[in-house]
Amino acid sequence: MSPSAKRTSEQQAALAARQQANRAARAQAAAGAGAGGIAGNPLVRDPKTGKTTSRYPSFTRTAMAPGLLGAIALLAAVAVIDSGWFTLLEYVIAILALIICVFAWQAKQWWWLIGLIPIAVIWNPVWPLDFDPPVWYAFHLAGAVIFVAAALLIKIPVSTKK
Repeated sequence: MSPSAKRTSEQQAALAARQQANRAARAQAAAGAGAGGIAGNPLVRDPKTGKTTSRYPSFTRTAMAPGLLGAIALLAAVAVIDSGWFTLLEYVIAILALIICVFAWQAKQWWWLIGLIPIAVIWNPVWPLDFDPPVWYAFHLAGAVIFVAAALLIKIPVSTKK
């Protein structure tokens, strides 16, 4: 006896419904309509819920790399506060803060500028600010927290228009 002969009528009906739904989803994806799908953005049907969604994410985290690199640079700069390497790291930190400002602006999350612009100003190597080492330690820790939080929370929506 073949495996298909062992199916009950309920199983046959469920299989037919799934196949029909999959055909409809493929037809919508090919036509470029339905559930936010566009041509070249295939739709995927969740087998448990039956919902059709896009295969691709609806946002990107472009601030992730500069945010994590900025936090690493801030923590590394603590070790070289009174040396020539600190000036090089000031450039890196200020530039990364300004890059993340651009990503925050693109994501329309302007409140991040409140924390990122002071980082760019405090670690500005062109007009350096002089603080005592304990103040620098506190600023470095606070800056690293801001960089990591911005990296995790700034999301830029993906445009569906081509």
